[in-house]
Amino acid sequence: MMQVAVHSDRRIISENQLEVLHKRLEFALQRFEARLGRIAVYLHDLNGDKGGVDKQCKVIIPLRRGKSIVMEDRDSNWLALFDRIAERIGYNVSKELERRRSR
Repeated sequence: MMQVAVHSDRRIISENQLEVLHKRLEFALQRFEARLGRIAVYLHDLNGDKGGVDKQCKVIIPLRRGKSIVMEDRDSNWLALFDRIAERIGYNVSKELERRRSR
């Protein structure tokens, strides 16, 4: 099972949202799991209850034998943010591993 550590300022997301985050990351990265280290996710609600595009997600994915891929994004909705960042992460990990094979 993929190791994902989620860090946040306080309880800013529900258990259901946390489960969605894990599922999105697992779906995007499961085929690369053997080549990844422990994934760190940092969640922040920059404006608190004021609203706006203030929800921030930063994901750090350490690749075995190499650098880490860092992805950061913001949105006003946690679920939309998780969808978008998981899609981008899957693409970027795939491209980086493809570059390594071609060397």
